[in-house]
Amino acid sequence: MEKRVLKFLLIVSVPILVLMVCICAISPSDEFRFSYIKNDCSSQSLGIYKSIYRDTGKIDVAFFGSSHTLMGIDDSVLNASDKKIHVLNLGYCRFGRDLSYILFKKVLEQKKIKTAVFEITETEASYSHPDYAFLAGSADIFPSSFFYNQDFMKNRYNAFLFHTAYLRECLFGKDKRQVSYLKKYAHVSHSGTADSTYLEGQKEEKLKDLRSYDASTLARKAELSFSAYYLNKIKELAAKNNCKVYFIYLPAYGNDVKNSLDSAFYKPYFESLIPPDSLLTNYKNWQDEAHLTNRGAIILSNWVLEKIN
Repeated sequence: MEKRVLKFLLIVSVPILVLMVCICAISPSDEFRFSYIKNDCSSQSLGIYKSIYRDTGKIDVAFFGSSHTLMGIDDSVLNASDKKIHVLNLGYCRFGRDLSYILFKKVLEQKKIKTAVFEITETEASYSHPDYAFLAGSADIFPSSFFYNQDFMKNRYNAFLFHTAYLRECLFGKDKRQVSYLKKYAHVSHSGTADSTYLEGQKEEKLKDLRSYDASTLARKAELSFSAYYLNKIKELAAKNNCKVYFIYLPAYGNDVKNSLDSAFYKPYFESLIPPDSLLTNYKNWQDEAHLTNRGAIILSNWVLEKIN
């Protein structure tokens, strides 16, 4: 009886597996990939696509990170500076080192970058970005991976659904996903200032979590191997393309820990730029506990420009 069940499962599962592999072998266009997630993160994916594939101008400096970067680096200020450089803000909502890698890879396939700046915070996120499976090609999704990745199966499942959607579009007609992206710069501006009492309360809550953090445990080292995998790939790409790379530390309001608690982990890769306390501890520079106001973004942008030039 058990042998019959196993034989039945094998007969059913093998064709399904073959079908899944064939579907995922299809290579969607980059336009489809970025427009597929256009309703996420205020349509930033459309701006990123336009910057990489449509704009013909050069890129001297590109910033990669989360909404901390998106709201903290004012590319309009940097592009208007007397340094006469072209700056691209590729910040995208939420964390995930794999997404920074895939965006870096896609930019380098299209353009030459002199300098790349990658965001770090108090602790390194040890999980995949939720949109990674939609932007990464099969070569980056499906190879065997022995590093720690808690989203290993979810990414592959999402990739299958995404490729199925692309196949459906190819068979039954084009889905009108792509829309025009009118913003010239990526920076998301916000002029409102958070209440200082609120910010202090949020800082204390954050510190409670950070005080219990221990980067030296075996469990944490296993988690960090996920990011190490992608940081090594970023390092290899940068070396091949003669691109200078920095980290920039963008913590929450207050900066009581002064540097990332994973700074020892980052050290073998790239130099870390640490913004001054005068910026990070002034409540007037913060719209909430995680994101800078327009004023804060201008101060940070001018500061980092001096550091990388």
